[in-house]
Amino acid sequence: MRKLILFFITLTITSFSYSQKFSLGPKAGLNLSNLIYEGEFSEHFRFKLNYHFGAEMDLRLSNHLSLGADLLYTGEGHKDKVDIYQVGSYNFTTYMYSLKLPIYLKVFPSSNRVFHLSFGVQPGLFLFGKNKIEYNGEVQEYKLDRESMRTFQLDVPIGLGLNFKNGFNTDLRVYHGLINSNIDESAFSKGYRIFAIQLSASYRFLL
Repeated sequence: MRKLILFFITLTITSFSYSQKFSLGPKAGLNLSNLIYEGEFSEHFRFKLNYHFGAEMDLRLSNHLSLGADLLYTGEGHKDKVDIYQVGSYNFTTYMYSLKLPIYLKVFPSSNRVFHLSFGVQPGLFLFGKNKIEYNGEVQEYKLDRESMRTFQLDVPIGLGLNFKNGFNTDLRVYHGLINSNIDESAFSKGYRIFAIQLSASYRFLL
C-alpha cells in the first residue's frame, strides 16, 4: 500500500511537467457514513449524514485521463440505538472530523470529457470527534479520546462524475477504510472501519 501511495504522489509531481491544463477551485458536499465490522455492516449501527468542504485540483494528462487531488475537511460518523430492559432506549451519535487528501486518476471514456470514472488512495488525519447520547429528552455530549483513535487514516475511493464546460463539476464517490478507525483492541471495538458515500459539487478555475 505504501508503494501505491508513493506511485500516486510521484504521478502528481511528474504530471506538473507534462500537463497542458491545470485547474483549481472550491469543493463541498455531503457524506453518508457508517462503520463496518470485519467486512460487514453491524446490525446496530445506522448511517450518519455529515458534510465536507475544501479544495479540488485537476491536472489534464490527455483527452481521456486526468489526475485529481482534493484537500477536504470531512465529517464522518454513525448512529446507534441501544434498548436496555426496564430502562429504555439510548440513542448514540458519533461525530468524527478528519483532514482528507484523496489522490485519484480520472478516466474519461469519451474525448468530450464530460463523464469520468475515478479510483485512487485517500490518506487522512483524524482531528477530533465527539459522542452524543440522548435519553428521556436529555442530551449529553463528550469528546472522543484521541489516544484511542488512530491519527493516520487510509481509505480507497472509487467514483464517477460529470464535468461541465462552465467550470462546474459533480462527483459521487464511495470509500472504504483500509485500517481500523481506533486502536482499542477490546472485543467491542476491534475491527471497525469507516465506509462512506460522498456527493460533491465543485467549481474549478483554469490556471
